[in-house]
Amino acid sequence: FVLADLPPGTYVVNVTPPAGHEHVAADQGDDTLDSDVDPATGKTAPITLISGDANVDTDAGLYLPATIGGTVWNDINASATEDAGEGGLAGVTVSLLDSGGATVATAVTDASGNYAFGDLAPGDYQVVVDEATLPAGSTGTTLNSPLDVTVASGETYVDGDFGYRIV
Repeated sequence: FVLADLPPGTYVVNVTPPAGHEHVAADQGDDTLDSDVDPATGKTAPITLISGDANVDTDAGLYLPATIGGTVWNDINASATEDAGEGGLAGVTVSLLDSGGATVATAVTDASGNYAFGDLAPGDYQVVVDEATLPAGSTGTTLNSPLDVTVASGETYVDGDFGYRIV
């Protein structure tokens, strides 16, 4: 956006995202390229212009929230593929970690073994199954946790599946 021919003074830019969008974190890098809008307020810090000034580096970054999900299932035949009759494992704790390894959220699988993490900023995550919450004697049959996942703005990733054979 460009506001031209403003008289000298101090200004605050207020950015209201379109429906479904959220602000990215402010001041995360090169000031000529990163967002300058505080996500909590939707406003910039005060910008003071003197006569003849031009400020073309005030930016606002927005994204659509992403979702990561999948299923933890009982891989009865140890085929590493969820086949008919192989039900989900309920009550398994799954954690979502950010790129620094910090836990962002935890979920417990539902009666069908499904879990989901929503309202996520785009980026790199790891999905980790808490194996202590699996039924006794469970052995992994698929590419098991941690699972690295990268989601883009608005993406829904639902292939975070984990098979375990209960022996």
